[in-house]
Amino acid sequence: MRLEDSVSETLKQRAYSYLFQKLCNGELRPGDRLSGRSVAKEIGVSPIPVRDAIGQLNTEGFFETRHGGGTFVPEPSYEDLMDIYDQREALECHAVMRIAESPEAQVLEALDKCGTELTALLDALIENQTSKNRTSILAQWSRVDAEFHDTIMRAAGNRRSLETVLHLRVRTRIYGLQIHHESIDSLRHTCGLHETILERIRNKDAEGARLAMMEHIRSACRLLIEAHYRKQGKLNVSVRKVSVNTDAN
Repeated sequence: MRLEDSVSETLKQRAYSYLFQKLCNGELRPGDRLSGRSVAKEIGVSPIPVRDAIGQLNTEGFFETRHGGGTFVPEPSYEDLMDIYDQREALECHAVMRIAESPEAQVLEALDKCGTELTALLDALIENQTSKNRTSILAQWSRVDAEFHDTIMRAAGNRRSLETVLHLRVRTRIYGLQIHHESIDSLRHTCGLHETILERIRNKDAEGARLAMMEHIRSACRLLIEAHYRKQGKLNVSVRKVSVNTDAN
């Protein structure tokens, strides 16, 4: 690679990281229009690496360029949201089966730690339902919940699958479908499913772990899609494929 090519790639990555972080932070929301020139000015680069970064984010589904209309953060459709959770279900169910076949002590310890932290955070939420601390506690919950899933993906040993799941999670953040839409009962249900997943991994019950993970992801899918349509005033939305019997025999 020529030096100028290397520099160009570095500038593109800088622009990509800048835009990706704005998406993660909620500074860019569905429906927002993006100005490549403004971004280039903000980070002090030419428009070319910004254009290339936008092209990559277009390919990954984070942006949408309309012919003659500019580049926007797309509004999710029902199919978009289902696709996200279909992909997560396929990848995470496969991963949990793999690690349940021969679970490692450090993985079990990490998952157990996540479970303990989530239970403590749930107790804190029950005590602070109207407190200003609620937002902070929910942010911690989201972080620990993500760590539970990431631990499973990392332990399965497929780096590309882990990267895909991380990107899918970012897309739900972009769409504004955050944990704060969930009730105490749904968070308690999540804690229970995490405990079930861990128990079945510990017992080397690969099929049982798969079924529990499937139920967990489908439950999250239902809650988030309902939250999305509730914001739009469309409550009567039937979400397909969201329940499964987790009793493995």
